[in-house]
Amino acid sequence: MKNTQISSLRHKGCFGILSLLAALALATQAFALDATDLSGPWKFQFDPDDHGLSQGWHLADHDDSDWELLEVPGDWGEGIEGVGWYRRTLELTPEMASHGRVALHFVSVDDEASVYIDGELVAENYIWDLPFHVDLSSYLVPHASRALSLAVRVYDHGGEGGILGPVTIRSLDDLGDLERTEWSERAARTPLEHVGSNVMYSVFVRNFTPEGTFEGLRKRLPELKGLGVDVLWLLPIHEIGEVERKGTVGSPYAIRDYYSINPDLGTEEDFRRLVDEVHARDMRIIIDLVLNHTSPDSVLVHERPELFLTDEDGNPRTNVAEWWDIVSLDWNNPDVADMCLEFMEYWVREFNIDGFRADVASMMPTPFWERARRSLEQIKPGRIFMLAESHEADLHVEAFDLTYAWDIYKSSIAVIQGDRPATSLRDAVLRQERMLPRGAATILFVENHDEERAINTYGGPSGAKLAAVLVTTLPGVPLLYTGTEVGSSEPRDIFEKIPVKFEEDIHGMRPHWTGLLALRAMHKPLQIGSIRFLDVEPARSALAYERAAHGKRVLVVLNFATEESEVTLDHDMMPTETLTLAPHGWAIFAE
Repeated sequence: MKNTQISSLRHKGCFGILSLLAALALATQAFALDATDLSGPWKFQFDPDDHGLSQGWHLADHDDSDWELLEVPGDWGEGIEGVGWYRRTLELTPEMASHGRVALHFVSVDDEASVYIDGELVAENYIWDLPFHVDLSSYLVPHASRALSLAVRVYDHGGEGGILGPVTIRSLDDLGDLERTEWSERAARTPLEHVGSNVMYSVFVRNFTPEGTFEGLRKRLPELKGLGVDVLWLLPIHEIGEVERKGTVGSPYAIRDYYSINPDLGTEEDFRRLVDEVHARDMRIIIDLVLNHTSPDSVLVHERPELFLTDEDGNPRTNVAEWWDIVSLDWNNPDVADMCLEFMEYWVREFNIDGFRADVASMMPTPFWERARRSLEQIKPGRIFMLAESHEADLHVEAFDLTYAWDIYKSSIAVIQGDRPATSLRDAVLRQERMLPRGAATILFVENHDEERAINTYGGPSGAKLAAVLVTTLPGVPLLYTGTEVGSSEPRDIFEKIPVKFEEDIHGMRPHWTGLLALRAMHKPLQIGSIRFLDVEPARSALAYERAAHGKRVLVVLNFATEESEVTLDHDMMPTETLTLAPHGWAIFAE
């Protein structure tokens, strides 16, 4: 995928209908309970310049008398992208207070949502079809009514936008069932127990070494193996198109020829030599797979133009406005699937690679991925490894080993920056566990080629180091990107050649990552264990969880505050009931 963050944008066509209908069905069934349905007209205003926050649109006393009314649930219209704001009053009743804990529950907000109550940011959600909630318990007044101001800022990347699903106030006890999907009771094709011991590394060959070649990467394989890496994922290695090229050397995701190797990276023989040595070191290697689009001057555009989406003049077009350097394949044409499968089989058979990372995987139909997995398994039984750039639950059932933990990544940023309480990260982990098939695994990361460098995202080296602790101790497979292990602050611009300065590690990130990955390799609970979150004080800035597997346990205690903190926790592995943790500090105890 290219530089725009589109992973939370699902292909909003027929492939998204099942998951959304399932969520709506769950919510509709729950209306028979003591739930307050907030469907109906809400105040609404577009914010094309995104100045609503600076102008106080989230505040309780903001004057919205001239705003229009828009029905919720519902969308604000096809082809209108950007930011829109919703406002309404929440009426909390004595009956709600008598139930103890209640929540404001959203089924689907497209694409991203920031929720404010009486001007305070109380929740953020980044995935359009992922249900989320706000705990309203602290706002309840015994035996009395209370009115709150609710504002929702919605950012839409494309397609439909708005509050698409029902919004209700309900008992917090209901949420476990409401946030499950139709896939929750299915078993994942590849459970965490089978992949949890892996560590992945995303290689941008162009910028991994000064020469930017396969040979340069091959020479550094001992270093990656020593770091603890098991699986290498190479960003696209094919020839890049010339027409509409972005930057000086172009995006590797604007592919000219699926069957080619970019000569800047080396020859076919260089690539074969790299693959052979990866395997000799008991590692696996996968390459990026870009099946949504090609460059405008691709071989396919010239030879098979009927495979592409076209504009009113019959010319191939993009299906995402910001991706103006590509043209999109038409997945309604069955010949596209046949062509793509031939290409995948070619690379596995001819070069002995171990699988693929599928770019914007949810923009292709799931049955295609299931068919492709079956075909590839016939070529390399039991050796295929598939990562989907997606969060969709159905992809885990038959097609992919891993998807992206986008919600956990975004929540970790908000918590480490101090914008959200630590409980929101806990909720993101549990929400993912509920929505995915049983045992499903995801990749955990602090940065990648689409996202800003961790040193900047997490507010400096201490925040980036704490994020690394999360990635190596939460359930999932850690993913490092080119330069992560040295805390690189080099621009991660995929349109340029900017080699990472691996010799510079001014914040001591390499020993930090090496130590964490070694600790993880020593303890099975950190690789494949279940997770149990524990009560801890202070709840807003501290988090504690236990990982358990094979009769062993690991306890992780984290301080998200930027100052020293006394963290209190009742657990038999704690040396004392209270720990003094440094700013952005942590403690890990293992049996």
